[in-house]
Amino acid sequence: MFPRSLVLLIVAAFALVAGALLLIPRLKAPRLSERVTAEAIHAAVQREADTTFIVTGYLEVVATVRSQDTRVLLPDFLNLPLGTTRATVRVPGRVSYGFDISQLTPRMIRVSGDTVVVEIPPVTIYSTEPDLSRLEVETTTGWARRPVTAQEAERRAVQLLSSGLEQQGEAHLARSAQPRVNTARALRRMLEPVVTGLGMERPHVRVNLGAGLVLEQ
Repeated sequence: MFPRSLVLLIVAAFALVAGALLLIPRLKAPRLSERVTAEAIHAAVQREADTTFIVTGYLEVVATVRSQDTRVLLPDFLNLPLGTTRATVRVPGRVSYGFDISQLTPRMIRVSGDTVVVEIPPVTIYSTEPDLSRLEVETTTGWARRPVTAQEAERRAVQLLSSGLEQQGEAHLARSAQPRVNTARALRRMLEPVVTGLGMERPHVRVNLGAGLVLEQ
């Protein structure tokens, strides 16, 4: 027979070993805190972007801009209309969109177990590129106006092309969910290796697009 004290010692030793074995997996895979996640996200975004704005997609749009100028001879006396000069400019172009990394804040990140949920930052227009080689111009000159006025109206219309393309791009962003989906995919690609490197063995990254839309893995 073993002494009672020796038996108790052996039982205690086995209990310690079992407790240590249960503790090891937790030590190997520490839970990710929201603070660490936020810092990792910002670091990943900054590494991926050369600037503070990350372009996530492009749109092909067409802008039509109109400019007109109406003149009246001696409006206080004769009030004689000299006619209206109009210029209509139509051009296709490319619009890029994405998000500003400064809009991604720690409050937009939630962690639950191995799941990281990120709210997508606002998707906005970044740049416009009109294809001037495909520019279409239509001008009309008032009956008593000089031809140079048509050139001036055309020049004013061309100057408005960038804002016209931007308005078309913003309208597309407002009515279509696809740009947000493309942005969410780009954001998730940046985040997955980061959360894996922080100790999550099987990370699940979800991006909330708003309006009830969620991009799952």
